[in-house]
Amino acid sequence: QKDTLGEWHPNHASSLGNLALLHHAMSDYEAALPLQEKALAIRKVTLGEKHPQYAMSLNNLATLRRDMGQHGVAIDLFEKSLAIIDARLRADAAFQSDRQQLAAADSHRLCLDNRLMVPDTAGRAVSVGHVLAWKGSLLVRQQQRRLFLRTSGDPATREATDRLQVATRRLAALRLSPKATKDDLEALEKDQEE
Repeated sequence: QKDTLGEWHPNHASSLGNLALLHHAMSDYEAALPLQEKALAIRKVTLGEKHPQYAMSLNNLATLRRDMGQHGVAIDLFEKSLAIIDARLRADAAFQSDRQQLAAADSHRLCLDNRLMVPDTAGRAVSVGHVLAWKGSLLVRQQQRRLFLRTSGDPATREATDRLQVATRRLAALRLSPKATKDDLEALEKDQEE
């Protein structure tokens, strides 16, 4: 990758990160650390500090630092990673369906789980604030989007919003019904998505 694409290419960073993860898995932290740091530096320069791959590099480096016993450094890196991910989830929510938002949040759940495994510098577990923020952020984004749509001056938008509310209520009721079939659920999910 380095020879064909150049040292400062995102794919080279992926190769370095993967090699670092291998060393990490083999508990060879001293070999993993410079590779993980180089991968992070490449992604920072080539992709920027708001990119999800940069956030994952922060998470990977934080996990390594945590396993090396450097909890203070790990916490700082995890916090930066979570801030980037949260900002990205909020920004993307404007054009994603509820299902897409849930999938996006789920794909980054590992970062939150990793952060929750590190005690803070006083030796206490992390506050539940992270968990509540993670779980509540999707609901808040959905409510904000629906409020915006309901107050829109466009009649077609308001009509679509009313249809979304009806479909969401019907889907919630159907999920609680013992008579619900997979086909029924999929049909209502498709209606809600539309």
